[in-house]
Amino acid sequence: MLYSLAGSAALLTKAGREAAVKIVEVAVPAVGKAAKISFRFVKGGIDAVKNDDKKITLSRESAVITNELSMPSLFLEEQQRQFECLQVVNENVSLVYGQNELLFLTQSIQYFVSSHIGREGIDKSISDALQFDILAAAKQVQVNEKLRFPGYLRHMCDSLSQTVREYNQLYDAILNDGHMREWSLEEARAKMCKTLGPGEIPDFATGYIPYDLQIVIRRELKDESPRFARLPKATPIKDFINSPVHDTLFVLLHELAALESLESQVNERLLRLPGQKLFIDMARYMQKEE
Repeated sequence: MLYSLAGSAALLTKAGREAAVKIVEVAVPAVGKAAKISFRFVKGGIDAVKNDDKKITLSRESAVITNELSMPSLFLEEQQRQFECLQVVNENVSLVYGQNELLFLTQSIQYFVSSHIGREGIDKSISDALQFDILAAAKQVQVNEKLRFPGYLRHMCDSLSQTVREYNQLYDAILNDGHMREWSLEEARAKMCKTLGPGEIPDFATGYIPYDLQIVIRRELKDESPRFARLPKATPIKDFINSPVHDTLFVLLHELAALESLESQVNERLLRLPGQKLFIDMARYMQKEE
């Protein structure tokens, strides 16, 4: 592992989980917080929730919640899950030292994760700083054909992408009354291609679609529709290079941007609710584990 999470205040004891994890409060945080939404386990479970409070039940389990609302904990789990992939990558990638942008990106990922130990929600300024470093690394990968992208760094990026994706799926579920959408490639393609009216205006109500699916669809449709002919202009990565490194950077960059957008949407929904909060009922998952 890259670093220890010992002493994290975000983790609960086993007894605490058993008493509290059945209900999670999602709320607008106190004034002065960096994030737009906050999470906490509710002591007393469903009995502590008022009848008129908004409650939702997720359609499936959320890794964010099962990892006790700790982004660092979820990130380390994703790193372990992808460990076999990392070993395969390293067989064909030589580590090149002294490449500043790649070293900065490594440090930026570590800073992003460690900064969220015990933190509620996502700090936009730290997220923006990481996106800046992703763009800088992507530009170097584009212009320097001899630059070798370290296997460990690709592994870190992929793990963080999956971590952020779990948050995005949870936020999207909150916006859809608990329904956690499971996109197939065909469903995602149909949604992305949907247009409105005779002018074939793109349907901007598409909602969140994971970017590991989006990049596959964009590549498939780039010759069929001008909308998919180029990647977003804000991304200085050579268009549609069939490169795992390109895909890794594209996906991480856009999952982080989606996270900010979804968090803002959840915040807007909470502001319209009584008490500016809602509750996620996790009881059926706890019963299944028991």
